[in-house]
Amino acid sequence: MIKRIIITIVGLLIVVGILGGVKGLQIERMVAQGKQFSPPPEPVNTAVARKETWESFLTSVGSLEAVQGVIMTAELPGKVERIGFEPGTKVKVGELLLQQDISAETAQLRAAEATLTLAKIELDRRRKLLSQKTISRSEYDNAEAQFKQAAAQADNIRAVVKKKTIRAPFDGHLGIRLVNVGQVLKEGEAIVSLQSIDPIFVNFNLPQQQLARIQPGLTVRVTTDAFPDQVVEGHITAISPQVDTATRNIQLQATLANPEEHLRRPHRSVRTPDTYRRLGSGRWHRGVCQED
Repeated sequence: MIKRIIITIVGLLIVVGILGGVKGLQIERMVAQGKQFSPPPEPVNTAVARKETWESFLTSVGSLEAVQGVIMTAELPGKVERIGFEPGTKVKVGELLLQQDISAETAQLRAAEATLTLAKIELDRRRKLLSQKTISRSEYDNAEAQFKQAAAQADNIRAVVKKKTIRAPFDGHLGIRLVNVGQVLKEGEAIVSLQSIDPIFVNFNLPQQQLARIQPGLTVRVTTDAFPDQVVEGHITAISPQVDTATRNIQLQATLANPEEHLRRPHRSVRTPDTYRRLGSGRWHRGVCQED
């Protein structure tokens, strides 16, 4: 009985030893494989490096102003004899806009010119006699004075005729006609608006703290509510030397190209398109400016 127990125990020890040896070999093999194992490469995304410019923007609400703009008015009272323009058209400098009645002045001018011609003949005669010492110097001076007086009278009538012949003082775009043929105009009465809006000015304000960053030539881009997708580009052309004591702002003026005349000068103070100003090498984009 004891012998069987001993044999059984020995057998179990042998089985345990065999199992332990097998497991030990398996563990050694796994350790060896672990030492030889290398993880797979990590995926990496690449991109080409490039230089980009970051810009700074300042935004302001501005007012458009014609480079040249005037309301044509009558300098002298008189009846409208002829209107030489069509409302809303473009005119060149010197084109006739309106002719007032000058029939009386024309007659007066003919008489004045005849008087001037006679005075010139008399002056030439007196000059010749003076050279021959047959008249006194005072007689010659009197003839010269009469000639100058006649010339001044003729020039005065010509000036009246010129004032009643109203012409365009510069190239521009006419507005709505405010007078009619046969109407008797008073002195200073409006006739038509004449505006030169290509190029056009835009005036806007910025805080005085930005003065060091502003200089003539910086780019300005303007958008309007009427054309929200259109940007008109120009440059700063004037900086006011004064600072507003109430707002501590400085006024700036930019000049914009306006070949299609989409930008129009308001007749009164209104909110106008957002004005965009570039600092450094910045560029404008819908009121947000980024600086390099």
